[in-house]
Amino acid sequence: MRGAQETLGFDSPSYMKGLQVFIADIRNCQTKEQEQQRVEKELSKIRLKFANPKSLSGYDKKKYVWKLLYAYMLGYEIDFGHFQAVELCSASKFSEKTAGYLATSLLLADNNDMVRMIVNSVKTDMASGNEVWQKKLATMFLERDIGLLTSASGFMLGILEMGKFPAATLDPRTLGITAYLRHGCREVGSCAMAADQAAADPVLQFFPVVMFDAELLHRLNVMLQTILAKPSSQRSPAPPPGEPRPQLTEVDAERQNRSNAEHAILFEAMNLMIHLEDTADPETMRTAAGLLGIFLSSTDPNIRYLGLETMARLATNLSTHEYLDRYKNQILDKMHETDISIRRQALNLLYALCRPENWQQIVDELLEILGASDTLLQEELVLKIAILAEKNAPNFGWYVDVVFKMLESAPDAVADDVWYRVVQVVTGFEDGLAESEKHGLQRHAASKAYQNLTSQRAPHDTLLRLGAYLMGEFGHLLPQSVMPRAKFEALHRHFQRGSQQTKAIVLLACVKLLNANDALKGDVVSFLKEIQDA
Repeated sequence: MRGAQETLGFDSPSYMKGLQVFIADIRNCQTKEQEQQRVEKELSKIRLKFANPKSLSGYDKKKYVWKLLYAYMLGYEIDFGHFQAVELCSASKFSEKTAGYLATSLLLADNNDMVRMIVNSVKTDMASGNEVWQKKLATMFLERDIGLLTSASGFMLGILEMGKFPAATLDPRTLGITAYLRHGCREVGSCAMAADQAAADPVLQFFPVVMFDAELLHRLNVMLQTILAKPSSQRSPAPPPGEPRPQLTEVDAERQNRSNAEHAILFEAMNLMIHLEDTADPETMRTAAGLLGIFLSSTDPNIRYLGLETMARLATNLSTHEYLDRYKNQILDKMHETDISIRRQALNLLYALCRPENWQQIVDELLEILGASDTLLQEELVLKIAILAEKNAPNFGWYVDVVFKMLESAPDAVADDVWYRVVQVVTGFEDGLAESEKHGLQRHAASKAYQNLTSQRAPHDTLLRLGAYLMGEFGHLLPQSVMPRAKFEALHRHFQRGSQQTKAIVLLACVKLLNANDALKGDVVSFLKEIQDA
């Protein structure tokens, strides 16, 4: 059965278990160093396999070439495996031949011998009686005119992506040609050439919206609504993870290919809609939001990732929040995914959706997640939580509470800039605060510092720095029930655990407490003598 499937091209990379495991391992790496070690380990394994080519089947070569391509896409230099890729170009099985052509188009530099071999393979395929190639060649001849436009769109996209020629400097007729191509696809109805839509949408996104006249905007909105509202059986969920996949048939392969093409068109259409901003039809935005909500439940991690990424870009338009808010709980669930790239996209989306009406729920959920998150993601979480709390909280007291919670949950991830910002806010560098509000904030911050320093047996160095500063500056604002000696002991008991910089802050705080209360003279002087004699 496998041989028949491969011959017809149904054995796609997504069904290669070894490739799937390799990709999953890379995605689960928490640091760049871990990723590099995993890639180097895999490349060493492939080198050993290629050193003994007689033991390799065509399927093995194809699998290893796909792994090389994935490593290349990650930015790693691939200086071997070129000959095996060229060999695959001459394979009789369609899936092996496809892998070979793709690998040679990406990996090969100037190599006359290799290029000559590839050219010979292409000539052989064109002259063969293979039904697959004959149909493809016939289709290309039938699509001669539309293919020319598609090629022009791809060429134009390449020029625009280089950034050397802004869209506004191009001949205005290029915009008309691209729009005509999109209009033509819509008129076809089924748009048999799905690649035409995928090629034209990115080009249109390079043109400023101000260049689009009312008629073109209307046509674009109609096209977008037609694409996004089109019902499709391919949007139904795939079998749940863990369940055995049914044997792949020709119908299944055709359905999978159609699904991939449809998703590519849908995402490009959404990107164009996002580019149109407020000139996009609100109903189209509502439809897009509904589709993205469906994508969040997909069993395909790539679809979930792209759905979150696109939804985050859509959320930059505040008018879309009313359509996206209903998926907030689903998005929060994605913060518990095993794939860190999906968790990161979910975090970006939550950040984009946060505003004064919902900030507390989102920040509270993120604080719950913070302690159990990967070290690499904790830094991003801390930064985004701090920004959201400062930006949306009704008063700065909430912001101080949030920072102390982060110092309790993930102190190593709290950068100095975060506690510096607390110092700035509490000290009174922010304009617009009345004196009574300022004193209330300072009293609250000093209370939080005292509470943390007395309740924790061994506070983190960053927490000790912030607590010592707040106690030294505003300890005199604590309630009278807190005795001066207790304030001093809260600092003195942690002195030996601090770094040199932290010890200096603690020492200065003790001196400031003495200035506010002469009763501490004996304790502080004894403390200073201890340090001097040490």
